[in-house]
Amino acid sequence: KIQLTDDKFYEFKNKVLAYQAMTHPSTLAEESLRNRINYVNKSYQRLAFLGEAIVELFVSIFVYRNNPYETESNLHKMRICGINHHIISLMACDLKFHDCLLSPSGGGFKTDIRKYTDKLILERGRMDNKFKLPLEELDNEEFVIILCELFHSYIGGIFVDSHDIKTTFGFLRNIMQEYLNNNATRDTFTERS
Repeated sequence: KIQLTDDKFYEFKNKVLAYQAMTHPSTLAEESLRNRINYVNKSYQRLAFLGEAIVELFVSIFVYRNNPYETESNLHKMRICGINHHIISLMACDLKFHDCLLSPSGGGFKTDIRKYTDKLILERGRMDNKFKLPLEELDNEEFVIILCELFHSYIGGIFVDSHDIKTTFGFLRNIMQEYLNNNATRDTFTERS
């Protein structure tokens, strides 16, 4: 069951989009084979494609506006820090998108991703609740990608549902501001060099 009813979440007019944004493609693959239906439009993949582009545009604008004296090269490095998969997956974790993930019931997939997100939350607590990288010691590429796709698909879903980039950017501003202030900075990419 998807419960994204907190004030920080967007209220979807089209509830099907909310479910689609949280549906892992493997959930539909078996049904597709059984019933010979096309499941591509029913999982989060297409929405994630759109959402990723929107997030990159939002971060680009944020970095550009907040760093009026930086070179193009430094702006590019800051954007890369802001759209880093670890940061995006951490935001998805904070939003508890993993609890809403519609995934296959067999194989312990949801249990495994829950264990990973619990470790991620615990490790960030050890960092005084900062949103800084690196978190490589917790790296599980499969789960990082799934969490990123959930975040991106949710953003894509907001845009498709609202037909409004301002609404989508408003949501992103509320969610990403602190992450970007801590990670899309000159200090961040200098520390990592």
